[in-house]
Amino acid sequence: MAEGTGFKLVIADPYFANASESARAAVKRHLLCSGKVYYDVVDAIEKAGLRDVVAVTRVEQIAPFPYHEVRDADKNFPNAEVAWVQEEHMNMGPWTYVQPRIETAVKGHRGDIRVRYFGRGPSAVAATGSHKISHDELHAFLHACTTL
Repeated sequence: MAEGTGFKLVIADPYFANASESARAAVKRHLLCSGKVYYDVVDAIEKAGLRDVVAVTRVEQIAPFPYHEVRDADKNFPNAEVAWVQEEHMNMGPWTYVQPRIETAVKGHRGDIRVRYFGRGPSAVAATGSHKISHDELHAFLHACTTL
């Protein structure tokens, strides 16, 4: 890493960095994700005109899980549904690892909640072998996570 830079466990949505408390309270969905899918999600949110009501937090370290940082990021959006987004198939990406950990992280200020999942469904293979099918799957779950 270059001098003066550092690694962040969790990167809060820069769109809401200086937002008022009422603007953050108006957020309807708080999406958590990791990796490249972040850019696809933000692009889909902007194209859908939902930037003021959907927040996206990047969880850059999955293990050990950054409980406190996820909790602190989620506290900014008290009225939002919490969801995880991943590009990998449901049974191949981090979903089964992060889901109970996200629920534990936010339990103190939200009570018992279920984190919603957006991504590809379960599959026996990592790739479809078809660019069109892969593209269609990506756009289907991006549409789902931007439909309120």
